[in-house]
Amino acid sequence: MQESSKRILELLRKRMRTGQELTANEQEELDQWRAVHPGNQAYFDILDDPEAFTEEFLQYARIADTYKDLEPAIGAAIPADPPVMPVAPVIPLYKKWLPWVAAAVVALLLVPIIYLILPSSPADTAKADQPSGMQQESLPAVQQATLTLANNEQIRLNEAPVGRITAEQGAAVEKRADGSLVYSAAGGNALHTLTTPRGGFYHLTLSDGTKVWLNAASSLRFPAGFTGTARKVTLSGEAYFDVAAKKGMPFLVETERGIVEVLGTQFNIRDYPEDVMATTLVQGAVKLAVASSDQQPVLMAPGQQALIREKTGLVQLVPGNIQHATAWRRGVFSFQEMDLRQIMQELSRWYDVEIRFEPGIITSEVYMGELDRTLSLPRLLVPLAKMSSLEFRLQGKTVIVSH
Repeated sequence: MQESSKRILELLRKRMRTGQELTANEQEELDQWRAVHPGNQAYFDILDDPEAFTEEFLQYARIADTYKDLEPAIGAAIPADPPVMPVAPVIPLYKKWLPWVAAAVVALLLVPIIYLILPSSPADTAKADQPSGMQQESLPAVQQATLTLANNEQIRLNEAPVGRITAEQGAAVEKRADGSLVYSAAGGNALHTLTTPRGGFYHLTLSDGTKVWLNAASSLRFPAGFTGTARKVTLSGEAYFDVAAKKGMPFLVETERGIVEVLGTQFNIRDYPEDVMATTLVQGAVKLAVASSDQQPVLMAPGQQALIREKTGLVQLVPGNIQHATAWRRGVFSFQEMDLRQIMQELSRWYDVEIRFEPGIITSEVYMGELDRTLSLPRLLVPLAKMSSLEFRLQGKTVIVSH
């Protein structure tokens, strides 16, 4: 563990175990650490929210399936050398804590938080060792996409100049200085498709003022201008929508497995072929219908998530985790109960690499945590390599996972 990380751990132990006030110099050290990364600040924010911690702790206990084993530890003192998490299938990369909860449980969570996820300074990050065979840089996704017009003309937007892109059939499309795409309200009804490759993302504003953020390996088909009684777009992959309200003209998002109907709201849809379709409502109200089912549309409330599983083809409403579902918009990978294969699939899309597991690799271990999407792939794999005791080698555009 880096010396600076050890120091932060000591200060947090002092604060949490004894409730002692920190000296002015110690407080300054903590304040500097909090300013380095938004995630560091998040830990301190939750210290004043017992209800939020309770939810996090119960989730941790449920995933580890060790709640009964952990109960006797509640109230115990933090040992000088925190024990290692005894349950192998769950490897917590990121957890939150409060000073008045089970001290022994906190000890289990504290070390991986500071050491593996949130480096105490930029220098610590720069000094991090890369996994074996990862000398090559595999950079994170950048803003890039291809716009396909109704006449099948394709425009590579990252190469297009700032200004008017096309006026096809009356469609006024402009590329802004920040790289985003904006359609004017006077646009025609020609159908356009915006496609992001693996290793790309994009932001556009539709002609009605609706804002869309498109994640990697995704596509959105939409009219240059909306007419008729509904505003309909078709999504493949993942996108976040901030829908402009328009009375009497609902906004419809159609995917391969479902149709979401809204009037004006913010929500995230994830519908990659290899994943469960997940719609998470941030605010407003939406109705979700299954594309190939007679099930009645399900009305969602803010904070809920609707899942459509391949096996059942039915909508299942569950409590949503908005921070997790929209983490990619904040520039963060959020892993919640994800196994190694799912994590590597996510990295494959973002970094545009193939993944190969060598024989004998166990991929069923469950990870939880948040990692910075702006890191190069070698840097990002450092904590995963340390926690899994696996080796990640980058050969060309393929990451090989081995013992």
